[in-house]
Amino acid sequence: MQNKIEYVILLFFVGVTRAFGLKRIGRLGNVVGDFFFYFLPIRKSVVIKNLSEAFPQKSKREIKRLARENYRSVAKTFLEAFLIPAITDEEILSIVEFKGAEELKAAWEEGRGVILLTAHFGNWELAAVAIALKLKIPMTVLSKQQRNPYVTHWFDAMRSSHGNQVANLGIGVRKIFATLLKGGIVGLVADQRGPRESARINFFGKPTAIYTGASAMAFKSHAPVFLVFCARKPNGKFSIEINRLNYEDLISSEGQQEFNQRYFSALESIIKQYPAQWFWMHNIWKY
Repeated sequence: MQNKIEYVILLFFVGVTRAFGLKRIGRLGNVVGDFFFYFLPIRKSVVIKNLSEAFPQKSKREIKRLARENYRSVAKTFLEAFLIPAITDEEILSIVEFKGAEELKAAWEEGRGVILLTAHFGNWELAAVAIALKLKIPMTVLSKQQRNPYVTHWFDAMRSSHGNQVANLGIGVRKIFATLLKGGIVGLVADQRGPRESARINFFGKPTAIYTGASAMAFKSHAPVFLVFCARKPNGKFSIEINRLNYEDLISSEGQQEFNQRYFSALESIIKQYPAQWFWMHNIWKY
C-alpha cells in the first residue's frame, strides 16, 4: 500500500509539472526548491557539509546561498524529467547545445561500441535522451532500481520514452556488454560513493571511495569512453559537453585507478564551473 501511495503522489506531481509546461518549469523549480530548503530541509546538513568541504575558501553566507541554489537545481532536474515523456524530440533538441557530438559519432562509426560516462550533474536524464536524438542512435542506459517498483517502472518508461533502452543493475550489466559487442552506445552514471573497502581517488582534495564498475567495463571492452556533462544555463537551455577520456596509455589493471582519477578530476572541473548543479545531497564523504 505504501508503494502505491508513493506512486500516486509521483503521478500527481507529474501532472502538475506538465500543466506548467517547459517554458515555465524553471520558475516552478525555484519555488519547489525553496520550499524544501526552508520547510522540508531533507539532507540540508549533508549539502552544507559537502559544500563547505569542497569550497573551504567560501564564507558561510556563500555556502548557504550555494546550498539554496542546489535545492533549486535538483528540483528543476526532477521536474524536467517529469516532462521528458510529454515533449517532442524537436522540443528537446531546441533547448540543448552540443559540444563534441561529432567526435562521439566518429568513434561510434568505428564499430567498437562507445561508453558514455556521466554524473549526477545538471540534468543527466535529459542528456541521455538528447544525445541519442542528436546522433539518431538509441543508447542503452544502466539504471539503479528504486525501492518502490512502481517508481522504478515509471522512471524506466521515462528513460525509454524517446527510443533509448534501460538495463537495470545486476543482470542488466550483461545487456550493457551485449550492446557494446554489437557496436552500440551505453550510458553510465559513476559518481556515487563506493563501499568503505573500495578504492580511493582524490576528489576536491579528499580521499573518496568510489565504485570501479565503469573502469572495469572500459578495460574489459576496450571501447572508447566519452565524458558527458549537461549544464543548465541561466536562460533555461542546456549545454552538453562531450569529451573523450583517453585511457589507451593505461594498459595494466593498475591503470584503472588512474582512469577513475581522470574521470573524477574532469567532474571536479565542471562542478567548479557550476558549483550548484552537482547532487550535493549524496553523502560522498561519509567515511
